[in-house]
Amino acid sequence: MEEYFNCYKTWHTAKLDALRKTKNCDAAPPLHIIRVNHGFGDAGRGFLVSFREAVKEGRMLMADFPGSKENNVWVQAIDSPFDMDLRANQDILCVPHDIIASQEWHFKTIGEPSTLEDQRKSHPSFDMNPKKLWFLLFPPKQEVIQLVDEVMSKVLPGDKLVGVHFRSQWAHMHHSCGCLDLSEIGQCAGNMGSFLSTKGQHVLNASKTHIFVAADQDNGIKAFERAFDSSNILSTPSGPIQHSLSCTNEGAIRIYADLMLLAKADALIGSCGSTFSQMANRISGRDKKALPTYIVTGTPEAKECASMQGETRDLSGFSKQNFVGQSNMDKCDCYAPGDALGGTCKFQCFRKSNVPSKCAAWQQKPEFSKVDESAQSVPWHQMTSFV
Repeated sequence: MEEYFNCYKTWHTAKLDALRKTKNCDAAPPLHIIRVNHGFGDAGRGFLVSFREAVKEGRMLMADFPGSKENNVWVQAIDSPFDMDLRANQDILCVPHDIIASQEWHFKTIGEPSTLEDQRKSHPSFDMNPKKLWFLLFPPKQEVIQLVDEVMSKVLPGDKLVGVHFRSQWAHMHHSCGCLDLSEIGQCAGNMGSFLSTKGQHVLNASKTHIFVAADQDNGIKAFERAFDSSNILSTPSGPIQHSLSCTNEGAIRIYADLMLLAKADALIGSCGSTFSQMANRISGRDKKALPTYIVTGTPEAKECASMQGETRDLSGFSKQNFVGQSNMDKCDCYAPGDALGGTCKFQCFRKSNVPSKCAAWQQKPEFSKVDESAQSVPWHQMTSFV
């Protein structure tokens, strides 16, 4: 794969250099363009697929980064292996302004493939090793590597590492996961070794197991530190928590370090509905067939893991008061004890299965109305107090 990648990199760079010298639109090569308007989780898999298709069809892969590149996580955290900035090269690539201005596409091809159909059919699949392709296409900047090394230096030879991605901002807001039990992720983290052993996976059998927590707000880390004692919890030691597309340079460095550290873990607990969790697992070196070394909150595996008898821990830090604003406290009131937990009431009450028991009463609220799930996103927010 690396040989193929380097060959493409050389070809791509040479093509751009030639265009800069000639500025001849007739010589412009075919393009595969991806609009990168989401972070590592949402846009990452599409980026990998786009690269594979670009190579297969002999196209130049170009990325459109809307907004300010100075605040873009992809630009700030990655040492790009070749120039794929569409807007910086728009003129020499002869891409019309109306194409870039259009909001109707996420992926777009321009021109005919430069490879023959038989060549495309016999082309090797880059999906065979997403971890290797990811780090070839998105090599981290040195600051990211230094941050990762700083955390991993605390995991001594023979020690094990459980990675936890805690997407706490979705509490009482997310369409599918907003009303899940927040403490489940903490309970399962404490039982992970025992749970995996019952499944024949002994990857955490060690005298010392560390827990690395990547969270979307400080309270998520604080909840784990209360439950397990801060000396047993690892987290990235610097940079603001800004798990989003738009962030400062320091926030981007931390986000990428979080992703890499979760990928390095011997076992991973991800958050329901999180593509960031999914990407961390996808680019990990863990044996994907050795389930369940990757567990997602809200699943039967997570419930089983959390329900196991283990050490008594203080899980009060996972109280909803630490993650839910006052205006959203009632957004899960449609659930009765014993109901299967899922999305917030304004979504779950309109579904055909697992409808909460108290929906009829909750629907009498004046503000209650059916919403379009496809248009919903959870706004970025941080809780400032921790009780």
